[in-house]
Amino acid sequence: MLALVVFFYGLGGLCLTDRDEGEYATIVQTMISTGDYVTPQLNFKPYYEKPILYFWLSTLAFKNFGANEFAIRFWSALSGVLVVMAVYVFGRAAGPAGLGFTSALTLLASLLFSLIGRSALLDMTLTLFISLALFFFYYGWQSFAAGGKKAQGRYFTLFFAFMGLAFLTKGPVGVVIPLLVVVPFLLLNRSLMPVIRRMPLLIGFSAFLLLAAPWYLLAMLKNGSAFIDGFFVSQNIRRFTEVLLGHGGGYFYYLPVLILGFFPFFGFAVPTAVRAVKAIPWQPRQVTRDNQAAIFCLIWVAAGLIILSIAQTKQFNYILPIFPPLAILAGLWWQDYLDGQSKSLWERRVGVAFVLVPVAILAIAFAALPRFLVSEQFTQLMAKANTAKPDSFEYAFGPGDLSFGWVPYLLLLVLPAGGAGFFHFFQRGQRKHSFIAIIAMSMVFQALVFLQLFPTAAAYMQQPAKELALAIKSGARPEAVVATYGLYKPSLFFYVDRPILHIKVPEKDKLKQFLASRSEAYLLSREVFLKELQQDNNFHLLKLAGGYILGYNKRTNMRR
Repeated sequence: MLALVVFFYGLGGLCLTDRDEGEYATIVQTMISTGDYVTPQLNFKPYYEKPILYFWLSTLAFKNFGANEFAIRFWSALSGVLVVMAVYVFGRAAGPAGLGFTSALTLLASLLFSLIGRSALLDMTLTLFISLALFFFYYGWQSFAAGGKKAQGRYFTLFFAFMGLAFLTKGPVGVVIPLLVVVPFLLLNRSLMPVIRRMPLLIGFSAFLLLAAPWYLLAMLKNGSAFIDGFFVSQNIRRFTEVLLGHGGGYFYYLPVLILGFFPFFGFAVPTAVRAVKAIPWQPRQVTRDNQAAIFCLIWVAAGLIILSIAQTKQFNYILPIFPPLAILAGLWWQDYLDGQSKSLWERRVGVAFVLVPVAILAIAFAALPRFLVSEQFTQLMAKANTAKPDSFEYAFGPGDLSFGWVPYLLLLVLPAGGAGFFHFFQRGQRKHSFIAIIAMSMVFQALVFLQLFPTAAAYMQQPAKELALAIKSGARPEAVVATYGLYKPSLFFYVDRPILHIKVPEKDKLKQFLASRSEAYLLSREVFLKELQQDNNFHLLKLAGGYILGYNKRTNMRR
């Protein structure tokens, strides 16, 4: 019930963000309108960046809930709930009593996990299928280790099946991460070949191919080499070997992402990981059930972290598939602690440090935020953002002030108070109270961020563009043409619900031809280009909102 509230409450309240949410909503919208369920299309052009499964699922949400923000985020949010449930079930099966509840609550309280689950991104659905694949593998391995025969075949088949769904969700990463976990785990347990011999490989591969292969074959038959080059070469091989769209970072890119993204529990996963390293099974039969689960989760975290860190293209959401095992590692620490086991001084210090230091950093940031937003430095930053890379940057910022009101001050109270409460109970050995305090702090923090901070930011950054787009959708004739100038913003494709010509800043002749069109023509751009556009006699300002402008060529009856 808590997961349903965290992921679904106010889910459709925010405008679509750019660029992923805008692109995915447009793809689903176009898929339904054209009836083409094989080739995703963005702005009515083939889109080869991602596989099809999330878009197929989202068409069901659109048909049931309408074409809106809630519908495009629905499957990501539902996947988040299901991941929490899967971690709960796995914890109950793989560790001490209470581990399932503790691990699931730990995962739900982590900031980045909840954030991505409330966004229309593929990563939560990918995480669901990778988690289910690896959990079912572990169940099969447990059955094998216990000498069972019937159950392990079913579990291993489900391992292959969910890998197939992961492959259909985001491509090769859905297979690479599970295999990089399974093979080292079996090697450490000296059971690689015995397990392979016991696996129903024919049935498993058949399940994988039955789920994953048909769409890939149809896409290749329909689109030929364009699909192969666009998806496998450009979006997978090149993402691994090159920095695409400026999304790069060093080998330690994901370390701060994990510390803040898995806040406030990262420090409690570290001691369990250290103990798991010490418990690596040089004598496999002597390893306890809890240590075996910890070793499996450690390999999962290490495999995902290494492969994603080696990849040249990096984004914070890519790391999400290692959050479930991190939650189990942190859950193991807390469950042992709640059960009365003593913890060494260094373990307690590490856990406390990774709570209090991020609390202090966040508190300082929120304390400085109101003053920064009214500073000349912020104004210059917004002006620079408007003009630095206008043809690829998705947002425009107007001259109005951005203010979060009382929210930063409330966060400034919640975080230190929560941290102090946790530290007080932790130091006095009040174990349950310290766990409740840290969970409560995290949940209140998330509620303020998701329900107060983000809506204000969206109203400043996205709502003006949405209003202009909806004005075109409701007021333009069916034959009217629409373009953007110096602005690439995929959410406009969705809100306008018609093709949009993208005119880049150097393409002056193309802009002149568009405004001189005999058709009813609308132009969306940035306020910083208003003076330039008004030099063309065919351009007339219709509306201005935020940092965005809507112009037309005067061949329209749309009301101002």
